[in-house]
Amino acid sequence: MSAEARECKGWATAYVHATGPGECSIDLIDEGAPGNSTFMEALSFSLPAEVEASTGTERDARVIEEATAELADCGYVPVSWKGVDGYFIVEVGITDWKMDELWDALYSQ
Repeated sequence: MSAEARECKGWATAYVHATGPGECSIDLIDEGAPGNSTFMEALSFSLPAEVEASTGTERDARVIEEATAELADCGYVPVSWKGVDGYFIVEVGITDWKMDELWDALYSQ
């Protein structure tokens, strides 16, 4: 586990999947207690054109690379990846600044 992951203030599960040609989505879910999952946020990213033409391991590697960058930009630290063929389940840590944003969104209403 990376030093960044150890500094996280919470945990979530990210579901990465293709939504169309060259387009991907990341749905972040707080799994909580069994049967008590909460949708947190949806992110999206585009793959470079040359990636769309690639297949298999090469394409998956680029999806992981792009998803990791998008997650990091939004305050999530990927810890473990499972999946293949463009669909991944990722355990992510939530950075302290992102956790502050989430608490503000939840309790400021």
